[in-house]
Amino acid sequence: MSETPRTAFGDSGRLLSGVALETELRPLIQRTLRKRISWTAGLRRRNALVLRLAERFGLGGAQPGEFAPYRTRVIWPPMLPRDDAQEVQNNLALVAAGLRSHRTAMDDLGTEDPESDLRRVLEDRARLSPPHTQV
Repeated sequence: MSETPRTAFGDSGRLLSGVALETELRPLIQRTLRKRISWTAGLRRRNALVLRLAERFGLGGAQPGEFAPYRTRVIWPPMLPRDDAQEVQNNLALVAAGLRSHRTAMDDLGTEDPESDLRRVLEDRARLSPPHTQV
C-alpha cells in the first residue's frame, strides 16, 4: 500500500492530464515495472518448457527440435493510455530519416509479427503498383 497513490483508487479529486497522471502514478508504475521483469523471465522459461514438451510428445505434430532455440517474447500492454497518433507520427519521422527500421517501428507500435506484416505490405505494393511498360 505504501507505493500506491490515492489516484490509483480513483480519489484524485481533480482532472489530470496524461503527464500529470503518469507523474502521480509513478510509484505504482515503478512497482509494476519491477514485477514485470521477474514475470517476463518466468513466462519465457515456462514457454520454453511448454515448447520442449510439445516436441517431446509430438503435440500438434511437432518434431524434435522444431521450435528450437525456444525464444519467445512477452508483450506487456501499456499501463497508461497513450497517444497512438503521436507515436505513429514519431515512428514515421524516424523511419523517413533513416534512424529506425520499418520492423522496429512496427514492433514499437505493437505489431505481433513485424516480419510477416512487412512481407504482406511488400506483396500488396507489388500487386497494386502499375505494370511497367517498356518503351
